[in-house]
Amino acid sequence: MKKLLLIGLMLICVNTFAQQSTNAKARAEAKTKALSHVNAALLKKGIPVSHNRRNVDNGGLPINNNASRKLVTPTIQSTANEATIGNTNYDLQTNNTISNRIVNNSDGTISAVWTFSPDANTGYPLRGTGYNYFDGSVWQAIPTSRIEVGEGNVRSGFTNIGVTSTGQEAVIAHGIQVSGPSLGMLFTTRPTKGSGGWDVDDTILGHEPADTIDLWPKMVTGGADGKTIHAIWRGGSVANQIDGQAGPIFYSRSTDNGVTWSVLESINPLINSAFYLGFSADEYSIDARGSVVAIVANTLGADVVLLKSTDNGNTWTKTLVDSFPIPLFDGTTMTTDTNGDGIADTLWSGTGDANLVIDNNNEVHVFFSAVRTVCVTAGTAAGDGLTYFPFTSELFYWNESMGANSSVFIAYAPDLLGHGDSLIWPVTSACPSDPFPFGNYGIATRVIEMPSAGVDSSNNIYVCYQATDELSSDTSVWSNKLHKHPFLIKSMDGGTTWTPFDAAYDIVRGTRQEIGDADLQEGVFASMAKHVDSKIHIIYQRDGAPGTSLAATSTCDYSNNIINTSNDIIYVGVDTALSVVGIHELPGKSNGLVLSSNFPNPASSFTQFNITLNSASNIKLDVTDMLGQNVYSENKGKLSAGIHTVTLNTSYLSSGVYFYTVTAGEEKATGKMIVR
Repeated sequence: MKKLLLIGLMLICVNTFAQQSTNAKARAEAKTKALSHVNAALLKKGIPVSHNRRNVDNGGLPINNNASRKLVTPTIQSTANEATIGNTNYDLQTNNTISNRIVNNSDGTISAVWTFSPDANTGYPLRGTGYNYFDGSVWQAIPTSRIEVGEGNVRSGFTNIGVTSTGQEAVIAHGIQVSGPSLGMLFTTRPTKGSGGWDVDDTILGHEPADTIDLWPKMVTGGADGKTIHAIWRGGSVANQIDGQAGPIFYSRSTDNGVTWSVLESINPLINSAFYLGFSADEYSIDARGSVVAIVANTLGADVVLLKSTDNGNTWTKTLVDSFPIPLFDGTTMTTDTNGDGIADTLWSGTGDANLVIDNNNEVHVFFSAVRTVCVTAGTAAGDGLTYFPFTSELFYWNESMGANSSVFIAYAPDLLGHGDSLIWPVTSACPSDPFPFGNYGIATRVIEMPSAGVDSSNNIYVCYQATDELSSDTSVWSNKLHKHPFLIKSMDGGTTWTPFDAAYDIVRGTRQEIGDADLQEGVFASMAKHVDSKIHIIYQRDGAPGTSLAATSTCDYSNNIINTSNDIIYVGVDTALSVVGIHELPGKSNGLVLSSNFPNPASSFTQFNITLNSASNIKLDVTDMLGQNVYSENKGKLSAGIHTVTLNTSYLSSGVYFYTVTAGEEKATGKMIVR
């Protein structure tokens, strides 16, 4: 029987990153020290230590309604084929946002890259870019060395790939001297995709003379003639700021296949120090389609912000996808008291993993995870500063037709055990030094995270993300931790509605179920090719142990992974059908509640949403504001099985963000709406 872990887990938001295990260890120690101090302070002020709006009746704490129920949600039917295309001993592919690591070429070929190390030696001196190519029939042999040949003292990583209209493959990864500072970006190319030698240039994308940390690039190809390369990366540091920012986002552009760079390390004035203190590692992503290029950026305690250009990066516009209520928030000098009552407020914030895709109409679609945050006491000591609740993480979606500040909830970790909307967590008694019952990846630790999106020729939108898999808990081999799996949902109406997240396609389970080891596999860092055809093309990293070997040495994440160093890089081609094909009815599950997004959103006088029930159930509707206060309740009586449209009068509500929660028996589902 699984046991319930009733913890209000919180993290310190810092501007150092998981490049080396020493930094990871410092962060982990700070997290552990922060728990008792911060939670005590919150409880003293009457703030719940965990606020999960999917379970507001229990103060946000996960509850176990019925741990014996099994796989009772709708299932997504699809077919998928997988191939092991590589491996790595360095098991961190990103600190936050997913990089562009796979390109679906227009001729049926596929180019794929990942951060690779052939061994687990201290410091990973041979770390670089692993590469494989699908020629339309087969993948090449699994590589045994990186493509950055001849770099000797330099280890590279956090790689991206693009293919220009001439068939040239271009790879950008950052380079660090094993016994020296950062070299900036390594630009590696070859004129013919899939064949020939690679040429590495470590000078053309050099960095500011005073800057010693140019790291974590993102890259995409575009332009009217298909020869433009757009790249962004982070520069500077807390100690070595550039133009007043501890971590500006640099933008660089070449319009001639990377031969020359007309823009190099430009800081866009729309996101400079007048608006943001800076960004952390991998907290930005980029996409391009023809002359349209878009960048989305976010860090904890700041806006999710979109930059878009329709002239190949010459001029830009700015849209706030999701605003943080306190501009230029600084946890060392401020608290999250937004109304001046002396009590810190818990506020929603993006976590820095925003991803985007540009559709066939040149409209931008953005996906990001968000959490509840709070800053009770400003400062830098353990337990002070901006902290967040990992268990509150949810996946949000936005597109340009929705207007500013109108993102909507679309996914949470799927309820695979059928016990209602809250999750069941195993107790990590076998490794009490680990603060989480699941592995930690990158900067932030969340239940659901790291979306990656694509679009097909019919403008159907697809997004994959990694989330906890309840069926893979009680894995005693790995200290009773949950595994994470990549999940997949889609929209066939431009983002208005989505296939239900509780029936999301589990990529690991979809390909490994017949083998019988799906519950024993961790699948993370899923990167989707932007172009979807008859297949959704994805690569991800898979091994048996939750977490990474880069964690603090005192944790189970480290000890489990350091003896389980081989991580496979998996390609999966998933059929685009992705249709809900049925409900598995098992004892204890009576209604199969599915709640759609509301429309219109934002709303002024009214909004509507659908409730789908597998069988008749008594329905209750509650509407709460951002502070969790109930502003409306209605018992709708017993509704029959099927789809029911609910119209909600919003004319009496003040402008702002609200959450509508539908209760059907023991089940609950929540949506987010904006009222203007």
